[in-house]
Amino acid sequence: MAQIVNTFISGKMNSDLHNSMQDEKNYTHAENVRISGKGEDGAFNFVKGSKLVSTQYAERGMVVLGAYEGSNNKNYFFLAMPNGKSRIIQVDTETEETTLIIEDLTVLRFDLVRWNKGEEIKPYKYILSINQVDNLLIFSNDVWEDIRCIDLSNIQKYANGFVLEDVLLPKKPPAKAPDSSYILKIQENKDSDLKDKFVSFCYRYKYDDGSFSTNSFYTDTSFHMGGYNDDEFKLDKDRLNVGMTNQYNAVRLIVNTGNRNVTDIQVLAKERGSNTHYIISEINKKSNNLADNSDTIGANYVKIEYNYGNTYPILTEDFSNLNFSMTPKFPKGQTSIGNRLLYANYKEGYDLTDRQGEEINVSYSIDKVFKDYQPNAKNTTLASMLTYTIGMVYFNDYNYSTTVLLNEKNEDNEIKTNFQERLKCTSLKGKINHNPPAFATKFKWVMKAEMLNYENIFFTYAKRVGSQVKLLLNKSNINKLKDEDYITFIHPNYTEPIKHKIEDVKTLTNINDYVDVSGTYAIIKDPENSIITTLNPGTQGEKKNGIMRRVSHDLGMSTNRFENISINTNAGCQHGYWAGMDAVTNGTIYLNNWLDELCCWGDSFLWIKANDIVKYKIIFHVYKRNSNLDSDEDVERLEFNYSAIASTNYYSVDEFIAKNHDDSKFKIDLVSGKLHIMTTEYMTDWITANRPNFHSLPNDTGERINVWLAIEMNFKRGIESLTARTDNKFNETTYFFEDHKTYDIANGKHIGADANGFFDIGLYNAYAWGNGVESYKIKDEFNAKKLLNDCRPNMKESVKYSQKHRKDDLTYSELFNSEMKINNLPIFNNTKANWKSLPIQYGEIQRIISTDGDVSVFCTDKVINQLYGKSVLMDLTGNENVGISNEVLGDYRVLPYEYGISNNPESVVKFSNMIFFTDKKRNKILVKSGNEITELNAINSGYYHESIKLLRETQSLLGSFNEENSEYYIGLDHNKVLAYSLLSKGFTAQYTYKFDYILGSYGKHFSAYQGRIYQDEVTENYNSFAGQSLQEARISFVVNPKFNNDFVYKALMLQSNTPWNVEISTNLTNSEFSETVFTEKESFYYSEIHRDNVGILNMKGIGAIQEINGNTLTFKNKIGIDVAVGDKLINENMATVGDIIDINNNTITIGNPYIGNVGDYILAEKITDGTYTPDGVPIRGKWMTVTLTKTGDEPYYLTSVATEVIESKL
Repeated sequence: MAQIVNTFISGKMNSDLHNSMQDEKNYTHAENVRISGKGEDGAFNFVKGSKLVSTQYAERGMVVLGAYEGSNNKNYFFLAMPNGKSRIIQVDTETEETTLIIEDLTVLRFDLVRWNKGEEIKPYKYILSINQVDNLLIFSNDVWEDIRCIDLSNIQKYANGFVLEDVLLPKKPPAKAPDSSYILKIQENKDSDLKDKFVSFCYRYKYDDGSFSTNSFYTDTSFHMGGYNDDEFKLDKDRLNVGMTNQYNAVRLIVNTGNRNVTDIQVLAKERGSNTHYIISEINKKSNNLADNSDTIGANYVKIEYNYGNTYPILTEDFSNLNFSMTPKFPKGQTSIGNRLLYANYKEGYDLTDRQGEEINVSYSIDKVFKDYQPNAKNTTLASMLTYTIGMVYFNDYNYSTTVLLNEKNEDNEIKTNFQERLKCTSLKGKINHNPPAFATKFKWVMKAEMLNYENIFFTYAKRVGSQVKLLLNKSNINKLKDEDYITFIHPNYTEPIKHKIEDVKTLTNINDYVDVSGTYAIIKDPENSIITTLNPGTQGEKKNGIMRRVSHDLGMSTNRFENISINTNAGCQHGYWAGMDAVTNGTIYLNNWLDELCCWGDSFLWIKANDIVKYKIIFHVYKRNSNLDSDEDVERLEFNYSAIASTNYYSVDEFIAKNHDDSKFKIDLVSGKLHIMTTEYMTDWITANRPNFHSLPNDTGERINVWLAIEMNFKRGIESLTARTDNKFNETTYFFEDHKTYDIANGKHIGADANGFFDIGLYNAYAWGNGVESYKIKDEFNAKKLLNDCRPNMKESVKYSQKHRKDDLTYSELFNSEMKINNLPIFNNTKANWKSLPIQYGEIQRIISTDGDVSVFCTDKVINQLYGKSVLMDLTGNENVGISNEVLGDYRVLPYEYGISNNPESVVKFSNMIFFTDKKRNKILVKSGNEITELNAINSGYYHESIKLLRETQSLLGSFNEENSEYYIGLDHNKVLAYSLLSKGFTAQYTYKFDYILGSYGKHFSAYQGRIYQDEVTENYNSFAGQSLQEARISFVVNPKFNNDFVYKALMLQSNTPWNVEISTNLTNSEFSETVFTEKESFYYSEIHRDNVGILNMKGIGAIQEINGNTLTFKNKIGIDVAVGDKLINENMATVGDIIDINNNTITIGNPYIGNVGDYILAEKITDGTYTPDGVPIRGKWMTVTLTKTGDEPYYLTSVATEVIESKL
């Protein structure tokens, strides 16, 4: 008698081969046993039972929706109930200690992942996007708008209640800008130029997890015009508008302290036109005893003061302009890599619907408001002769905003300012005709306009020659014009703008070019005499004043005879007066104080007026005088000629000369009301170089060399300043900039309008003086600091604004650094283009996993490798190499496989450098390693067809990895687990227990069921999984003695420590018998194979039904004695009809009404108790399938099965 021994040493299920082709190394199916697969003696073992490690936070109806392997041997489980109750528990894998992290009914809402209005969602959905970064547990799901974040180091703060903002990753910035209305003058710095800049302020919060919010909105610039004399428009000698300086040099700020999670407040200053932010104050709430959500004023006043003259530390450049954080909303994928968070398949923005769900059609109107110039006011304005586009932006509490919203018709958004409005202070007001969006809590007006680049030019002298007008460009005006420029005169006398083209800019002299003052001139043509000039009031014409002062000075024997010669005068003169000498002391000549009024041949000018042309000479007359002092001999005369145009009104000639003289050979000051003129070393140098004979006069004995100095003056009344403005050279921008004013939204209404429904719009770009000049630069100086609207740029989308679902995009956060205590994970800085768009043709991204320093992106129909901090470089031969890149998200590679993840992101599990996943759409079970993907259920895997069947029948495919046994688990609809072994390189078994979630962690495996957490395979209560009843072990295999022959199968010998129940079938026969029939023989259990007692050969034919009467069936012939009460009736389709309860002649009564028809053919199936019976047909056939089953909690095993066979002789 031959013996066939099945050893199962292949170590994996092989159900693909036909039974006629199976051999003794294979088995076709296994349940609830683990195959050891060692050597030639493969063995099935019962599986150790599950140990309950956490139950104290489980409740009836509660399930685990997600789990995560944290750091320091901690696992985190996410539990939920349909009623909204949600909690996170921490389980220590070493001590098995369970800690409640957080729980509530209304905020966390884990239930939304699994239930919709109490109905369970299928396929099952899970919380899969979980990462731990230091002490922060961060998780997200596409049912929640915002990413959640729990601080594991401070869980006590959640114990006494919390609100949504306490558990969100994005952090609320301050609701409004600082209050900067307290502007100050600090006397000792009043005249410093440091105050002359346009500064705005913002602030941000530092939170208890170390993260910072984005910056608040910005204040209005603290610049207040009128720094010369509080309110006066004033040109100085350099033709600079010194009125366009700041009145104030310090600002005191008030900020809000924020919620309970805010620990510190950082106040920042930003100069317009610069991205640099200065930290002007850092306030710790605790040390300053500041209450939450209060202002830094009142009982707990904290001084926050900005002084323009102080030096402040600079905020790191990366975070200087963090006005926005585009935190992804409703993200489907999340992972952490390189101390950043990475998200995929997320949404941006909102749909524009109001609280009633109605779509919003944006509608508003804009009107202009005019005010007169007011002394000592800010006098802000919208510069004239320009076009402005006004829009709106809505914000939520996190300053997450819409793009710019405009009226449908573009002309309804535009405001044009005309020429006449230069004389007014122009502002705007707006009326809103639509409801605010449901998400919004505040809004701002925004403006797009040309960047101002015109120049204000102040002409103080004009000369007409025919149709040509020559305009003097003196001092600071010289660089403001060039050929081909156009200017428009803006004097109040003009009612219409008239442009003049600059024909030429060149230097003219008063000798050759018929002008009174030499200098640089702009030349224009004015044939229509449109240029209006007005002379200063007073006597007209040229007035020669003669000698103003003269003093005699004995040069003596000095070597440097013309250095340190000085005169002091009173602030007056008299024509032709010879001033006598009082004394000579240390080379300085002091004059008597004679007169106090400037006289000019009887016509009193009273004072020099602005733009008067003043010519004057400083004359040195050198002569020799003999020892008797009774005769003079002229030696030489030096004249230094000057001309200037008065920049303002002067009350004395002395003051004019002191403030307008510009020659290094003289140092001229007004000291205590006296004019002090002193020659300098440059005078000596000049004389040495230009008049050497003048410097080396002889000093004979008995002779004295004397010098007298005189100042001769010449006046001509000037014109009132001609003020012009160059064209604003068009500088197109796509950006809108925000108003400093913020308006609230409450109860679905815009708040803050006046009685007529208008909102004040605080946007401006210049300061008006009421005289046509609109200033936007300090002192109206060329290349000076400008008032720029550059805080918080916004853009208008090319299509109608709505929520965007970026299904194929990745985005990343800023960095976390625990050593440097930097937490910028809440910041998603889109100014750095912090996103990557992947190809759209592969379906949406379902899951992202970081491994090997890169990111594996699982799309519905493709897998993509996204490089992190690297790019693909190609050499000259076409070979690709990976190199370091400055880009966070570098190049990507679409892997050349036709696999995706379908819609089962839950199947993904990472172990080492491998990622296991399924593709239900293509019926694949896969593993990714690097750039390669391998089919685990390939056509030669032995489990190809069975796996396809399972994938098709299953909706949810939950993955985990059992590290101890090197097995990839696929949880099938929470009812069973399919195991793939890396050791056997095949599918080894199924485990038939129920679970909520499965997790491999720290070399152990955990199952969760009904909210309880179990560690698998640890107890001696075998085959008891996740707190459920004992699971039956089942092993199926094929006995295949020889191809193409029939055999009779006689007996079984089980190499096992227990007998098993047996089910047998061949191509011809069937049988089953219980474990009780086995006899133990040494290390085997032996039993003859029972004859066919269940197969078709064991059935007795009765015949066709002749009549049906309820439960009673009538046949043509009398029922034979081999059919008995208790047998089952089977129809021709092998379906059970019912159990026989009575037999009478040719009728049979069954225990239930017959469902069928007359003529149906009926058989009787004999009932067996599993004990051996000689009745029936011997088990015979080409091959025999065997299924062994066993239930128990002992460490049972099965090593091999020997079958005795003989060749059939039939």
